[in-house]
Amino acid sequence: MIIPSITHLRAFMVRSATADVEVGGTPSSTSNLCNDINNRRTLFQIVWSCLSVLIACTWVSVHPNVPGPNESSWKVLRRKIGLMVIALIAPEILVLWAARQWFAARKLSKGYKGWTKSHAFFALMGGFAVYRGEDCIAALRFIPQGCRYTPMEKTILENFPNPDTETKHASATGYAAVDRDDHSDRKFHDHSFAAHVDLIRSMKEYEIKDRSHSDGFSKLIAVMQTTWFVVQLFTRWAEGLAVTELEVMTLAFAAMNVLIYFFWWDKPQGVGCPVCIQQGSTNTGKIALTEQNEGWIASEWRWLQNIFRNALDAVSRFWKQSHEDILLDTFSFLGLIIKVPYHLADITVELIMGDNPNIGEPTAVSSFERTLQLEPANVMDKFIAYGAAVMFGAIHCAAWTSRFPTTAEEILWKVCSLLVTCAPIYLGLFDVITDMVVDLQNSWRIRFLAVLYMIAVFFYILARLSLIVQPFVALRSLPPGVFEDIQWINAIPHI
Repeated sequence: MIIPSITHLRAFMVRSATADVEVGGTPSSTSNLCNDINNRRTLFQIVWSCLSVLIACTWVSVHPNVPGPNESSWKVLRRKIGLMVIALIAPEILVLWAARQWFAARKLSKGYKGWTKSHAFFALMGGFAVYRGEDCIAALRFIPQGCRYTPMEKTILENFPNPDTETKHASATGYAAVDRDDHSDRKFHDHSFAAHVDLIRSMKEYEIKDRSHSDGFSKLIAVMQTTWFVVQLFTRWAEGLAVTELEVMTLAFAAMNVLIYFFWWDKPQGVGCPVCIQQGSTNTGKIALTEQNEGWIASEWRWLQNIFRNALDAVSRFWKQSHEDILLDTFSFLGLIIKVPYHLADITVELIMGDNPNIGEPTAVSSFERTLQLEPANVMDKFIAYGAAVMFGAIHCAAWTSRFPTTAEEILWKVCSLLVTCAPIYLGLFDVITDMVVDLQNSWRIRFLAVLYMIAVFFYILARLSLIVQPFVALRSLPPGVFEDIQWINAIPHI
Protein backbone atom coordinates (compact mmCIF):
# COMPACT_ATOMS: atom_id res chain seq x y z
CA MET A 1 0.00 0.00 0.00
CA ILE A 2 1.39 3.41 -1.00
CA ILE A 3 0.98 6.16 1.57
CA PRO A 4 1.28 9.70 0.14
CA SER A 5 3.55 12.13 1.94
CA ILE A 6 2.15 15.02 3.95
CA THR A 7 3.55 17.50 1.40
CA HIS A 8 1.75 15.81 -1.50
CA LEU A 9 -1.42 15.52 0.59
CA ARG A 10 -1.43 19.21 1.47
CA ALA A 11 -0.77 20.15 -2.16
CA PHE A 12 -3.74 18.03 -3.18
CA MET A 13 -5.93 19.73 -0.56
CA VAL A 14 -4.95 23.18 -1.84
CA ARG A 15 -5.82 22.19 -5.42
CA SER A 16 -9.14 20.76 -4.20
CA ALA A 17 -9.97 23.97 -2.36
CA THR A 18 -9.09 26.03 -5.44
CA ALA A 19 -11.30 23.85 -7.61
CA ASP A 20 -14.20 24.21 -5.20
CA VAL A 21 -13.86 27.99 -5.31
CA GLU A 22 -14.10 28.00 -9.10
CA VAL A 23 -17.11 25.69 -9.14
CA GLY A 24 -18.86 27.76 -6.47
CA GLY A 25 -18.99 30.78 -8.73
CA THR A 26 -16.18 32.82 -7.20
CA PRO A 27 -14.07 34.68 -9.82
CA SER A 28 -11.50 32.20 -11.05
CA SER A 29 -8.91 34.55 -12.44
CA THR A 30 -5.32 33.76 -11.55
CA SER A 31 -4.71 37.12 -9.92
CA ASN A 32 -7.70 36.83 -7.58
CA LEU A 33 -6.72 33.31 -6.55
CA CYS A 34 -3.17 34.42 -5.84
CA ASN A 35 -4.41 37.31 -3.73
CA ASP A 36 -6.87 35.14 -1.76
CA ILE A 37 -4.74 32.03 -1.26
CA ASN A 38 -3.18 33.43 1.94
CA ASN A 39 -6.64 34.05 3.39
CA ARG A 40 -7.85 30.54 2.83
CA ARG A 41 -7.55 27.25 4.66
CA THR A 42 -7.23 23.81 3.16
CA LEU A 43 -9.19 20.66 3.77
CA PHE A 44 -6.14 19.25 5.50
CA GLN A 45 -6.10 22.15 7.97
CA ILE A 46 -9.81 21.71 8.71
CA VAL A 47 -9.45 17.99 9.38
CA TRP A 48 -6.25 18.46 11.38
CA SER A 49 -7.75 21.13 13.65
CA CYS A 50 -10.63 18.77 14.46
CA LEU A 51 -8.58 15.62 14.92
CA SER A 52 -6.04 17.42 17.13
CA VAL A 53 -8.85 18.28 19.53
CA LEU A 54 -10.55 14.88 19.30
CA ILE A 55 -7.44 12.74 19.79
CA ALA A 56 -4.87 14.81 21.68
CA CYS A 57 -7.31 16.41 24.11
CA THR A 58 -9.19 13.15 24.63
CA TRP A 59 -5.91 11.39 25.40
CA VAL A 60 -5.10 14.01 28.04
CA SER A 61 -8.60 14.01 29.53
CA VAL A 62 -8.72 10.24 30.15
CA HIS A 63 -7.44 9.37 33.65
CA PRO A 64 -7.36 5.57 34.18
CA ASN A 65 -7.14 4.06 37.63
CA VAL A 66 -3.89 2.58 38.91
CA PRO A 67 -3.25 -0.81 37.22
CA GLY A 68 -2.82 -4.05 39.10
CA PRO A 69 0.64 -5.29 40.17
CA ASN A 70 0.85 -7.98 37.47
CA GLU A 71 -0.63 -6.09 34.52
CA SER A 72 1.58 -5.78 31.44
CA SER A 73 2.26 -2.48 29.67
CA TRP A 74 0.21 -3.72 26.73
CA LYS A 75 -2.82 -4.34 28.93
CA VAL A 76 -2.46 -0.89 30.49
CA LEU A 77 -2.27 0.72 27.03
CA ARG A 78 -5.24 -1.33 25.83
CA ARG A 79 -7.32 -0.14 28.78
CA LYS A 80 -6.50 3.51 28.09
CA ILE A 81 -7.28 3.10 24.39
CA GLY A 82 -10.57 1.48 25.37
CA LEU A 83 -11.42 4.47 27.56
CA MET A 84 -10.51 6.76 24.66
CA VAL A 85 -12.89 4.85 22.39
CA ILE A 86 -15.64 5.28 24.98
CA ALA A 87 -14.79 8.99 25.19
CA LEU A 88 -15.12 9.30 21.40
CA ILE A 89 -18.33 7.26 21.11
CA ALA A 90 -20.16 7.99 24.36
CA PRO A 91 -18.35 10.80 26.22
CA GLU A 92 -21.18 11.25 28.71
CA ILE A 93 -20.17 7.91 30.26
CA LEU A 94 -16.76 9.32 31.18
CA VAL A 95 -18.41 12.53 32.37
CA LEU A 96 -20.57 10.49 34.75
CA TRP A 97 -17.61 8.45 36.01
CA ALA A 98 -15.50 11.58 36.52
CA ALA A 99 -18.37 13.36 38.31
CA ARG A 100 -18.86 10.42 40.67
CA GLN A 101 -15.18 10.35 41.56
CA TRP A 102 -15.19 14.14 42.03
CA PHE A 103 -18.10 13.97 44.50
CA ALA A 104 -16.44 11.07 46.33
CA ALA A 105 -13.07 12.84 46.47
CA ARG A 106 -14.70 16.01 47.79
CA LYS A 107 -16.42 14.07 50.59
CA LEU A 108 -13.22 12.25 51.53
CA SER A 109 -11.14 15.45 51.56
CA LYS A 110 -13.70 17.09 53.84
CA GLY A 111 -14.13 14.04 56.06
CA TYR A 112 -10.48 13.08 56.56
CA LYS A 113 -8.48 15.81 58.27
CA GLY A 114 -5.35 16.73 56.33
CA TRP A 115 -6.50 15.11 53.07
CA THR A 116 -6.56 17.18 49.90
CA LYS A 117 -8.51 16.29 46.77
CA SER A 118 -5.29 14.84 45.37
CA HIS A 119 -5.08 12.48 48.37
CA ALA A 120 -8.72 11.49 47.91
CA PHE A 121 -8.46 10.94 44.15
CA PHE A 122 -5.24 8.95 44.55
CA ALA A 123 -6.89 6.73 47.16
CA LEU A 124 -10.07 6.22 45.12
CA MET A 125 -8.13 5.22 41.99
CA GLY A 126 -6.24 2.47 43.84
CA GLY A 127 -3.13 4.47 44.65
CA PHE A 128 -2.56 2.75 48.00
CA ALA A 129 -2.29 -1.02 48.39
CA VAL A 130 -1.62 -3.42 51.26
CA TYR A 131 1.35 -5.75 50.72
CA ARG A 132 2.51 -8.85 52.53
CA GLY A 133 6.20 -8.76 51.81
CA GLU A 134 6.48 -8.52 48.01
CA ASP A 135 2.94 -9.73 47.35
CA CYS A 136 0.06 -7.31 46.84
CA ILE A 137 -2.93 -8.33 48.97
CA ALA A 138 -5.51 -5.67 48.12
CA ALA A 139 -5.90 -2.07 47.07
CA LEU A 140 -7.29 0.17 49.79
CA ARG A 141 -10.98 0.99 49.42
CA PHE A 142 -13.67 2.91 51.23
CA ILE A 143 -15.41 0.19 53.26
CA PRO A 144 -19.04 1.01 54.09
CA GLN A 145 -21.26 -0.32 56.85
CA GLY A 146 -22.20 -4.00 56.53
CA CYS A 147 -20.60 -6.65 54.37
CA ARG A 148 -23.39 -7.87 52.09
CA TYR A 149 -21.35 -8.15 48.92
CA THR A 150 -20.58 -10.55 46.12
CA PRO A 151 -18.04 -13.37 46.70
CA MET A 152 -15.27 -11.29 45.09
CA GLU A 153 -15.99 -8.42 47.45
CA LYS A 154 -16.07 -10.76 50.44
CA THR A 155 -12.43 -11.62 49.77
CA ILE A 156 -11.63 -7.93 50.06
CA LEU A 157 -13.58 -7.58 53.31
CA GLU A 158 -12.35 -10.84 54.83
CA ASN A 159 -12.19 -10.82 58.64
CA PHE A 160 -13.99 -7.47 58.78
CA PRO A 161 -14.97 -7.06 62.47
CA ASN A 162 -18.58 -6.67 63.48
CA PRO A 163 -18.85 -2.96 64.33
CA ASP A 164 -20.03 -2.07 67.79
CA THR A 165 -22.13 0.97 68.61
CA GLU A 166 -19.12 3.29 68.61
CA THR A 167 -17.59 2.13 65.36
CA LYS A 168 -20.75 1.44 63.36
CA HIS A 169 -20.93 5.06 62.23
CA ALA A 170 -17.19 5.03 61.55
CA SER A 171 -17.46 2.08 59.19
CA ALA A 172 -20.49 3.62 57.52
CA THR A 173 -18.99 7.04 56.88
CA GLY A 174 -15.29 6.45 57.32
CA TYR A 175 -15.01 9.74 59.16
CA ALA A 176 -15.86 9.11 62.82
CA ALA A 177 -12.43 8.32 64.25
CA VAL A 178 -10.47 10.56 61.92
CA ASP A 179 -10.22 13.60 64.15
CA ARG A 180 -9.73 11.63 67.36
CA ASP A 181 -6.33 11.22 68.97
CA ASP A 182 -6.80 7.46 69.19
CA HIS A 183 -6.46 5.92 65.71
CA SER A 184 -6.48 2.27 66.70
CA ASP A 185 -6.19 0.04 63.65
CA ARG A 186 -8.34 -2.56 65.39
CA LYS A 187 -11.40 -0.42 64.74
CA PHE A 188 -11.06 -0.65 60.98
CA HIS A 189 -10.34 -3.31 58.44
CA ASP A 190 -6.73 -3.32 57.23
CA HIS A 191 -7.89 -2.79 53.62
CA SER A 192 -9.86 0.39 54.34
CA PHE A 193 -8.88 4.04 54.04
CA ALA A 194 -9.77 4.64 57.69
CA ALA A 195 -7.20 2.11 58.91
CA HIS A 196 -4.37 4.07 57.29
CA VAL A 197 -5.73 7.61 57.28
CA ASP A 198 -2.73 9.07 59.14
CA LEU A 199 -0.22 7.25 56.94
CA ILE A 200 -1.91 8.58 53.82
CA ARG A 201 -2.07 12.07 55.32
CA SER A 202 1.70 11.97 55.91
CA MET A 203 2.22 11.80 52.15
CA LYS A 204 2.54 15.34 50.81
CA GLU A 205 0.37 16.57 47.97
CA TYR A 206 3.39 17.32 45.78
CA GLU A 207 4.58 13.73 46.29
CA ILE A 208 1.26 12.48 44.91
CA LYS A 209 1.39 14.85 41.94
CA ASP A 210 5.00 13.80 41.30
CA ARG A 211 3.81 10.24 40.66
CA SER A 212 1.54 11.47 37.86
CA HIS A 213 2.84 11.17 34.30
CA SER A 214 0.97 14.31 33.42
CA ASP A 215 1.07 17.77 34.92
CA GLY A 216 -0.78 21.04 34.78
CA PHE A 217 1.31 22.15 31.79
CA SER A 218 0.16 19.29 29.55
CA LYS A 219 -3.42 19.87 30.64
CA LEU A 220 -2.95 23.59 29.96
CA ILE A 221 -1.83 22.80 26.40
CA ALA A 222 -4.92 20.67 25.87
CA VAL A 223 -7.15 23.41 27.27
CA MET A 224 -5.44 26.02 25.06
CA GLN A 225 -5.94 23.86 21.96
CA THR A 226 -9.60 23.37 22.81
CA THR A 227 -10.02 27.08 23.57
CA TRP A 228 -8.43 28.06 20.25
CA PHE A 229 -10.74 25.71 18.38
CA VAL A 230 -13.86 27.03 20.15
CA VAL A 231 -12.85 30.69 19.62
CA GLN A 232 -12.20 30.26 15.91
CA LEU A 233 -15.46 28.34 15.47
CA PHE A 234 -17.60 30.97 17.21
CA THR A 235 -15.76 33.71 15.31
CA ARG A 236 -16.69 32.06 12.02
CA TRP A 237 -20.33 31.97 13.10
CA ALA A 238 -20.18 35.62 14.19
CA GLU A 239 -18.74 36.69 10.81
CA GLY A 240 -21.21 34.59 8.85
CA LEU A 241 -18.62 32.11 7.53
CA ALA A 242 -19.56 28.51 6.84
CA VAL A 243 -18.45 25.69 9.15
CA THR A 244 -18.32 21.96 8.55
CA GLU A 245 -20.33 19.29 10.31
CA LEU A 246 -17.02 17.83 11.50
CA GLU A 247 -16.24 21.07 13.35
CA VAL A 248 -19.66 21.08 15.01
CA MET A 249 -19.21 17.47 16.10
CA THR A 250 -15.75 18.32 17.46
CA LEU A 251 -17.28 21.21 19.42
CA ALA A 252 -19.68 18.77 21.09
CA PHE A 253 -16.80 16.50 22.11
CA ALA A 254 -14.81 19.53 23.29
CA ALA A 255 -17.68 20.48 25.60
CA MET A 256 -17.61 16.97 27.09
CA ASN A 257 -13.83 17.19 27.52
CA VAL A 258 -14.18 20.48 29.40
CA LEU A 259 -16.48 18.75 31.89
CA ILE A 260 -14.02 15.88 32.27
CA TYR A 261 -11.14 18.35 32.77
CA PHE A 262 -13.11 20.05 35.52
CA PHE A 263 -13.97 16.88 37.43
CA TRP A 264 -10.55 15.20 37.03
CA TRP A 265 -8.25 18.21 37.30
CA ASP A 266 -6.82 17.02 40.66
CA LYS A 267 -6.72 13.33 39.72
CA PRO A 268 -3.22 11.96 38.97
CA GLN A 269 -2.78 10.55 35.49
CA GLY A 270 -0.75 7.61 34.25
CA VAL A 271 0.30 6.28 37.66
CA GLY A 272 2.06 2.98 37.04
CA CYS A 273 1.96 1.35 40.48
CA PRO A 274 0.37 1.94 43.90
CA VAL A 275 2.09 3.09 47.07
CA CYS A 276 3.05 0.07 49.18
CA ILE A 277 1.69 -0.23 52.74
CA GLN A 278 2.92 -3.31 54.57
CA GLN A 279 0.21 -5.41 56.17
CA GLY A 280 -0.10 -4.85 59.90
CA SER A 281 1.68 -1.48 59.80
CA THR A 282 0.50 1.02 62.38
CA ASN A 283 -1.56 4.06 61.49
CA THR A 284 1.32 6.36 62.40
CA GLY A 285 4.59 7.44 60.87
CA LYS A 286 5.21 8.05 57.19
CA ILE A 287 4.81 5.97 54.06
CA ALA A 288 8.04 4.68 52.58
CA LEU A 289 7.72 5.83 48.99
CA THR A 290 9.34 3.93 46.17
CA GLU A 291 12.09 5.84 44.42
CA GLN A 292 11.09 7.60 41.23
CA ASN A 293 14.24 9.55 40.41
CA GLU A 294 14.22 8.71 36.73
CA GLY A 295 11.66 11.42 35.93
CA TRP A 296 8.53 11.11 33.88
CA ILE A 297 10.30 11.30 30.49
CA ALA A 298 12.54 8.33 31.30
CA SER A 299 9.56 6.51 32.77
CA GLU A 300 7.50 7.07 29.63
CA TRP A 301 10.43 5.91 27.47
CA ARG A 302 10.78 2.72 29.50
CA TRP A 303 7.02 2.21 29.21
CA LEU A 304 7.18 2.61 25.41
CA GLN A 305 10.06 0.12 25.28
CA ASN A 306 7.92 -2.44 27.09
CA ILE A 307 5.06 -1.79 24.65
CA PHE A 308 7.40 -2.28 21.68
CA ARG A 309 8.84 -5.47 23.19
CA ASN A 310 5.36 -6.91 23.81
CA ALA A 311 4.32 -5.99 20.26
CA LEU A 312 7.33 -7.82 18.82
CA ASP A 313 6.50 -10.88 20.91
CA ALA A 314 2.91 -10.79 19.65
CA VAL A 315 4.07 -10.53 16.00
CA SER A 316 6.48 -13.42 16.56
CA ARG A 317 3.74 -15.62 18.00
CA PHE A 318 1.41 -14.64 15.16
CA TRP A 319 4.07 -15.52 12.55
CA LYS A 320 4.52 -18.99 14.05
CA GLN A 321 0.80 -19.77 14.02
CA SER A 322 -0.81 -22.07 11.49
CA HIS A 323 -3.34 -20.81 8.94
CA GLU A 324 -6.17 -22.32 10.99
CA ASP A 325 -5.05 -20.46 14.12
CA ILE A 326 -4.77 -17.20 12.17
CA LEU A 327 -8.31 -17.58 10.82
CA LEU A 328 -9.57 -18.41 14.31
CA ASP A 329 -7.88 -15.31 15.79
CA THR A 330 -9.25 -13.16 12.96
CA PHE A 331 -12.83 -14.30 13.53
CA SER A 332 -12.38 -13.88 17.28
CA PHE A 333 -11.22 -10.29 16.71
CA LEU A 334 -14.18 -9.60 14.41
CA GLY A 335 -16.50 -11.06 17.01
CA LEU A 336 -14.98 -8.75 19.61
CA ILE A 337 -15.65 -5.74 17.36
CA ILE A 338 -19.26 -6.85 16.89
CA LYS A 339 -19.68 -7.13 20.68
CA VAL A 340 -18.36 -3.59 21.31
CA PRO A 341 -21.78 -1.85 20.92
CA TYR A 342 -23.38 -4.44 23.21
CA HIS A 343 -20.71 -4.00 25.89
CA LEU A 344 -20.94 -0.22 25.56
CA ALA A 345 -24.70 -0.33 26.06
CA ASP A 346 -24.25 -2.72 28.99
CA ILE A 347 -21.74 -0.36 30.62
CA THR A 348 -24.09 2.58 30.10
CA VAL A 349 -27.09 0.84 31.66
CA GLU A 350 -25.03 -0.48 34.58
CA LEU A 351 -23.48 2.92 35.25
CA ILE A 352 -26.74 4.86 35.19
CA MET A 353 -29.25 2.31 36.47
CA GLY A 354 -27.22 -0.17 38.52
CA ASP A 355 -26.04 0.05 42.10
CA ASN A 356 -23.33 -2.63 41.95
CA PRO A 357 -19.87 -1.42 43.03
CA ASN A 358 -18.40 -3.41 40.06
CA ILE A 359 -15.37 -4.64 41.99
CA GLY A 360 -13.24 -6.82 39.73
CA GLU A 361 -9.89 -7.68 41.34
CA PRO A 362 -9.00 -7.13 45.00
CA THR A 363 -5.51 -5.92 44.05
CA ALA A 364 -6.67 -3.09 41.76
CA VAL A 365 -9.55 -0.65 41.42
CA SER A 366 -11.22 -1.38 38.09
CA SER A 367 -12.56 1.23 35.70
CA PHE A 368 -16.01 2.54 36.63
CA GLU A 369 -15.79 0.93 40.08
CA ARG A 370 -18.25 2.69 42.33
CA THR A 371 -18.22 3.93 45.92
CA LEU A 372 -21.95 4.26 46.48
CA GLN A 373 -21.78 5.82 49.95
CA LEU A 374 -19.66 8.72 48.66
CA GLU A 375 -21.43 9.32 45.35
CA PRO A 376 -24.16 11.90 44.75
CA ALA A 377 -27.82 11.06 45.18
CA ASN A 378 -29.47 8.89 42.54
CA VAL A 379 -31.41 11.84 41.12
CA MET A 380 -28.26 13.97 40.82
CA ASP A 381 -26.43 11.01 39.28
CA LYS A 382 -28.95 10.62 36.48
CA PHE A 383 -29.25 14.37 36.01
CA ILE A 384 -25.51 14.53 35.27
CA ALA A 385 -25.65 11.63 32.80
CA TYR A 386 -28.77 12.70 30.92
CA GLY A 387 -27.87 16.40 31.12
CA ALA A 388 -24.50 15.77 29.48
CA ALA A 389 -26.19 13.69 26.76
CA VAL A 390 -28.74 16.45 26.07
CA MET A 391 -26.00 19.08 25.83
CA PHE A 392 -24.01 16.83 23.49
CA GLY A 393 -26.99 16.45 21.15
CA ALA A 394 -28.03 20.11 21.34
CA ILE A 395 -24.62 21.24 20.09
CA HIS A 396 -25.10 19.08 16.98
CA CYS A 397 -28.28 21.06 16.27
CA ALA A 398 -26.05 24.10 15.64
CA ALA A 399 -25.21 22.60 12.22
CA TRP A 400 -28.81 22.85 11.01
CA THR A 401 -27.95 26.05 9.11
CA SER A 402 -24.95 24.46 7.38
CA ARG A 403 -24.98 23.50 3.71
CA PHE A 404 -25.10 19.73 3.20
CA PRO A 405 -24.06 17.85 0.06
CA THR A 406 -27.60 16.52 -0.45
CA THR A 407 -31.08 17.19 0.92
CA ALA A 408 -31.28 13.63 2.26
CA GLU A 409 -28.12 14.15 4.34
CA GLU A 410 -29.49 17.43 5.69
CA ILE A 411 -32.74 15.76 6.79
CA LEU A 412 -30.84 12.83 8.30
CA TRP A 413 -28.60 15.17 10.30
CA LYS A 414 -31.56 17.16 11.65
CA VAL A 415 -33.49 14.03 12.62
CA CYS A 416 -30.50 12.38 14.30
CA SER A 417 -29.40 15.49 16.20
CA LEU A 418 -32.97 16.08 17.39
CA LEU A 419 -33.28 12.44 18.47
CA VAL A 420 -29.96 12.53 20.35
CA THR A 421 -31.13 15.70 22.13
CA CYS A 422 -34.64 14.58 23.05
CA ALA A 423 -34.18 10.85 23.74
CA PRO A 424 -32.22 11.40 27.00
CA ILE A 425 -35.04 13.65 28.24
CA TYR A 426 -37.54 10.81 27.81
CA LEU A 427 -35.14 8.30 29.38
CA GLY A 428 -34.76 10.58 32.39
CA LEU A 429 -38.51 11.07 32.74
CA PHE A 430 -39.02 7.30 32.56
CA ASP A 431 -36.57 6.80 35.43
CA VAL A 432 -38.34 9.45 37.50
CA ILE A 433 -41.76 7.89 36.83
CA THR A 434 -40.63 4.36 37.71
CA ASP A 435 -39.02 5.62 40.92
CA MET A 436 -42.17 7.50 41.95
CA VAL A 437 -44.73 4.77 41.20
CA VAL A 438 -43.07 1.69 42.64
CA ASP A 439 -46.45 0.01 43.24
CA LEU A 440 -47.29 0.18 39.52
CA GLN A 441 -44.14 -1.49 38.20
CA ASN A 442 -46.13 -4.34 36.63
CA SER A 443 -48.96 -2.26 35.20
CA TRP A 444 -49.54 -2.16 31.45
CA ARG A 445 -48.76 1.57 31.38
CA ILE A 446 -45.28 1.05 32.81
CA ARG A 447 -44.70 -1.88 30.45
CA PHE A 448 -45.74 0.28 27.51
CA LEU A 449 -43.36 3.02 28.63
CA ALA A 450 -40.63 0.39 29.03
CA VAL A 451 -41.13 -0.74 25.42
CA LEU A 452 -40.84 2.87 24.29
CA TYR A 453 -37.71 3.13 26.45
CA MET A 454 -36.02 0.25 24.61
CA ILE A 455 -37.07 1.66 21.23
CA ALA A 456 -35.65 5.06 22.21
CA VAL A 457 -32.35 3.49 23.28
CA PHE A 458 -32.09 1.57 19.99
CA PHE A 459 -32.69 4.60 17.78
CA TYR A 460 -30.52 6.74 20.05
CA ILE A 461 -27.54 4.46 19.40
CA LEU A 462 -28.20 4.51 15.64
CA ALA A 463 -28.46 8.30 15.67
CA ARG A 464 -25.19 8.63 17.60
CA LEU A 465 -23.38 6.41 15.12
CA SER A 466 -24.85 8.40 12.23
CA LEU A 467 -23.65 11.69 13.72
CA ILE A 468 -20.13 10.25 13.93
CA VAL A 469 -20.03 8.97 10.34
CA GLN A 470 -21.87 11.80 8.57
CA PRO A 471 -19.31 14.59 9.17
CA PHE A 472 -16.57 12.59 7.46
CA VAL A 473 -18.81 11.65 4.54
CA ALA A 474 -19.78 15.32 4.06
CA LEU A 475 -16.12 16.26 3.49
CA ARG A 476 -16.43 15.02 -0.09
CA SER A 477 -18.39 18.14 -1.08
CA LEU A 478 -17.92 21.30 0.97
CA PRO A 479 -19.30 24.78 0.17
CA PRO A 480 -16.70 27.38 -0.94
CA GLY A 481 -17.22 29.56 2.15
CA VAL A 482 -15.81 26.80 4.35
CA PHE A 483 -12.30 27.48 3.05
CA GLU A 484 -12.29 31.19 3.93
CA ASP A 485 -9.91 31.77 6.83
CA ILE A 486 -9.67 34.29 9.67
CA GLN A 487 -6.09 35.46 9.92
CA TRP A 488 -5.98 36.86 13.45
CA ILE A 489 -7.17 33.52 14.88
CA ASN A 490 -3.92 31.90 13.74
CA ALA A 491 -1.97 34.28 16.00
CA ILE A 492 -3.37 32.46 19.05
CA PRO A 493 -0.98 29.65 20.13
CA HIS A 494 -2.26 26.24 19.06
CA ILE A 495 -1.08 22.94 17.68
